[in-house]
Amino acid sequence: QAFFVCPTQKLKVLAVAEPRFAEMKAGEVVMRVVREQGVRGLYDGIEAMAARRGMDWMIRFTVSAKLNEFIRSFKDDPTEQLLLPELMACGVVGGAFSAITHPIDCIITNSQKPSYIGKKDPLTVAKSIYKEAGWKGFGRGLAPKILDNSYHTMWMYGIGTFVYEVVGKWTRGD
Repeated sequence: QAFFVCPTQKLKVLAVAEPRFAEMKAGEVVMRVVREQGVRGLYDGIEAMAARRGMDWMIRFTVSAKLNEFIRSFKDDPTEQLLLPELMACGVVGGAFSAITHPIDCIITNSQKPSYIGKKDPLTVAKSIYKEAGWKGFGRGLAPKILDNSYHTMWMYGIGTFVYEVVGKWTRGD
């Protein structure tokens, strides 16, 4: 996932942080980055992104599934499927918990900023963030991240689990 997401996030960061890129089409930005930085320039922050993506999704689905199990344990029939709103609530909580990876996201974003000068490995970027803003630098944008993660996981886990269980019952003839 990081292999495909990293270049698109780089384009987003460039469009927001650099006025000269804001008016360009995505293809033009890609060509400019490749011309100026090589293909590797599209993958600034790939190391941190790969780590974050793996942890992020593991946390989202593990927390959502464990909460699902916990809620089922209070039901008369613990094997009974949760209602759609309950599944969606599990997703909201799982998404919120996954925001614990937000400091890694800050490292990724900072490594992709056009104004960042220096080595772009995760440790060097983290040191730069800390030097500039202290620990607060790793929490910039945390509230929107919690909302974004919760919203997306609500749909992915809630609707995804619901559809999976309904299709499973249908194909088994339950």
